[in-house]
Amino acid sequence: MLLQLNKDSKSIVLVPSISDATVLVDTVDELRATSPENENFGSMSILAEETGMNKKTLQLDVTVQSIVYCNVYLFWRAFATDMIKVIKDYKLLYEHHVSSNGSKSLTFQNFFEKKASSAIKGLRYCFQFIRRLPEGTITGIKLDDISRLLQQLTDLVTNLTQQNIDALEFVFSVSPPHKESAHYHDGVDAANKLTHKMALCLQTVEFIKSSMQLKAFKTREEVKEYLLATSKIVICTPSSFSIILSPQTQENGHVVDLIVVDDASTISSDLLTQVCLSGIKNIVLTGHTMPLLQPAFRELSSMNTKRHTLTHQYQLKRRDEAIISVEVEKLSAPFIWDGIPEHLLTPMKDQGNTGTCPFQACLAATETHYKSEAATDEPPRIFPINFCVQDMEGQYTILTGTELGSEISGNQKGESRVKNTLTALKERGVLGKGKCSEEMVPVAFRISSFEEYTSKDNDKICRLLEEGKVMVGCFPISRNYLTLGPRRAYKYNLEEPIISTKSKLTCSHAVMFIGLVPIEQSKDEKSAESRGKTMERKIVYQNSYGKLFGENGFGVVEPSSVTRFYLPIL
Repeated sequence: MLLQLNKDSKSIVLVPSISDATVLVDTVDELRATSPENENFGSMSILAEETGMNKKTLQLDVTVQSIVYCNVYLFWRAFATDMIKVIKDYKLLYEHHVSSNGSKSLTFQNFFEKKASSAIKGLRYCFQFIRRLPEGTITGIKLDDISRLLQQLTDLVTNLTQQNIDALEFVFSVSPPHKESAHYHDGVDAANKLTHKMALCLQTVEFIKSSMQLKAFKTREEVKEYLLATSKIVICTPSSFSIILSPQTQENGHVVDLIVVDDASTISSDLLTQVCLSGIKNIVLTGHTMPLLQPAFRELSSMNTKRHTLTHQYQLKRRDEAIISVEVEKLSAPFIWDGIPEHLLTPMKDQGNTGTCPFQACLAATETHYKSEAATDEPPRIFPINFCVQDMEGQYTILTGTELGSEISGNQKGESRVKNTLTALKERGVLGKGKCSEEMVPVAFRISSFEEYTSKDNDKICRLLEEGKVMVGCFPISRNYLTLGPRRAYKYNLEEPIISTKSKLTCSHAVMFIGLVPIEQSKDEKSAESRGKTMERKIVYQNSYGKLFGENGFGVVEPSSVTRFYLPIL
């Protein structure tokens, strides 16, 4: 029924509990998967205030849905690039694995299957979510392109699991086939099929990567508002129903055409009265014990609404109802840290799709030190200058003789780029602009020196950060970084590194470290104290991906994952 009503209307479904919402989501997903005509019926969101829900529902709650959108918006190209690398640079990845582990600890077949499975899983994560988004969120491609990609990924996985080691090594030219092998005589057709499926998948991924654009937002609250406004079906629980019908919500454009109250006999009479008096013309009540609903029916009749009585609920599968162990992360408390006050930080940077994180991090830290120094003067001053990234690029090129990202030396890791940037700030300086001016200030802002630390200097690093001295640092990137939720600490995963095809090294990212997670906020640290152990304090950083990343642009990292720390000194 919802699939039919949804084509030209916005519907609210009021369900008794979050587990009922889960059942409804599962059922609609099954209908989507089994009926092609339901593929594009519209987007669906769950609006719930419960503190616990199962894993399936957790992915669709409006709050968590906005988190997923931000991660997908920021990093879907990274997932696509990862898939492209697996297909085009499989030998490079295998050579990196062998050199990193000292021996062929995994056969090529097992290695490739693992890499391909991880890349496919990440890409599916993105595009299965993107396919759910409201109409108008995606431009440049059609939903059919996404459906085609998902099917090609499925075919590729199936085909990979059917090949033997000789077939794979023959297809990928890792080693020639044995002349007497069964593959050499009989398996060429299977090898050609696999090569063909890889080529089709590569073509589709590259097309989508170059053509697709997602609707841009500045904050996660904007994402939540957009999803709520444009979703065709909003599933509510009793505790959240009043939000969707509030005057402010309706002023924001959430016009409702239909309310469906599922299992109405279990909903309180007061809430049913609110439903009846909501002003929505089309209301459907479903339930088994209809006599309990007579007062509500009289209200409906007096309003001359269309009355629909369904004597049986939809035949929904009751599954996973008891699984409510996953807590929804409580984000209502302000995100704080031990270290420099937020008002002294430089404005949030946004590098977009450029690889300029060393510049962004070093300039942000230097700006922040200038602002902090000005604030401690008597009387306090304001430092209004924003340093110019383009000028920093020029100074970096003059110093190193190469542009950022074009280095060919094997030792040009992320930490070397940070160090080169700080050296350029020391020797050449950088120009900047005032807040309300497009003209460069004719003064090069410099640092006098910088200090370098490693994770072995943990105590001193913690002391410096607590004192408000921001630092620059970098850490290697693994796939789990691309799916982090707000306030979740990143820890590098050795099993899933993201490899650069240019340098053949693990990709790294540079950020500005601004403080430490307060001990009272860390359950792990409390638990460790009770056992008489000392744990490293997690480090808070300001990223350069705008406010959509993490918690309004801030993130948390385990200190053991950071390779280098640098302290700029004015």
